[in-house]
Amino acid sequence: MVVALDPLGPVPDREAVVARLMDLDSRGELTTAHVRLVASSLGVTMWAVWYWIAAARKEGRFSPRPRPQLTITPEIRRLLAFWGGNVSAVHRELVARAADDPDTGPVLSLSALHRAVVRDLSVGERVGLRGGEAARRAYDVFPQPRAPGRRAPPGARRRQHRRDWSRYFRQTSSPSPSHKHAPHAAHNSQLSSQRRGG
Repeated sequence: MVVALDPLGPVPDREAVVARLMDLDSRGELTTAHVRLVASSLGVTMWAVWYWIAAARKEGRFSPRPRPQLTITPEIRRLLAFWGGNVSAVHRELVARAADDPDTGPVLSLSALHRAVVRDLSVGERVGLRGGEAARRAYDVFPQPRAPGRRAPPGARRRQHRRDWSRYFRQTSSPSPSHKHAPHAAHNSQLSSQRRGG
């Protein structure tokens, strides 16, 4: 069986290989041929294997150094909601806060913040930050929790549908009845004038 290695991903059995190389090194038997063999079998460069050996000698570390991972905190969620899901704007604000208050520590890069948002927030949450509750509900795979054996109250779905459409019409309608998305505005004004007797 042939295993394709991802050059950017973790190398399988790195710990075991480095432990064996360190055993050879402690006995004074480590050669470039050993390093070349390991590099070719794992699909990495010889420089990478020498780096692993140097890290094991200096730090006693046989595995990759853990990378600091940003987690989405409630404060970052609040900022994402405030900026409508715009991760770049949230990053700019975090950088500005760090410049104002040096005790907050370093701010991770924009790409790290993007990775954390994609990792920690579902697609529905990200869409909901940009498009609101109705957009989020289109991606919602989990229904709202209810007590076991209970159904939604009668008319709940119809009321939610009306709320969604009224929110849509409020967003798309304009004062001008000639607006292409708001033909109802002219019709509603005619109906209300007819009801008043005008």
